[in-house]
Amino acid sequence: MMNIKWQLSYALGYMQLGMYQEAENELLEIDEDARSLPDVLAVKIELFHASCDWKKLHEAAKTLIQTNPENPGGWVSAAYALRRLENITSAQKILIDATDRHPQDATIQFNLGCYAAQLGALDIAESHIRKAIELEPRFKKIAQEDEDLQPLRDAGLNFG
Repeated sequence: MMNIKWQLSYALGYMQLGMYQEAENELLEIDEDARSLPDVLAVKIELFHASCDWKKLHEAAKTLIQTNPENPGGWVSAAYALRRLENITSAQKILIDATDRHPQDATIQFNLGCYAAQLGALDIAESHIRKAIELEPRFKKIAQEDEDLQPLRDAGLNFG
């Protein structure tokens, strides 16, 4: 049995080379009972995001939510995948649920702002974006450039 850390390292190496199938094959070599470990799920999520495999991303993120609901990354990744698989409203529902556990997570707040902006709820969008910036100032620059927030900028809102 190979050490999981080595297998994850190999998978990450393949990913850096853009060899996504080889990375996934490496992850499939991990013992089945270890495939739901947070470190393994994190690499799966990274792989499926990079390879734009939204269905597998959603599956991995759902598993992370089930096994480690205190990790906000699972919620964000599940929403990201659902936005691409279904629609913004489905993604938004996931993150609204996530705010119960993670009310102070800036990434969740930012994404809720993006979704609200795309759905035309500009007041709600602005509130989420301002909260995200308050929690993590780095979101100020991101808010000035994110395509999803164009409706806010068109309405004259500036986060600079």
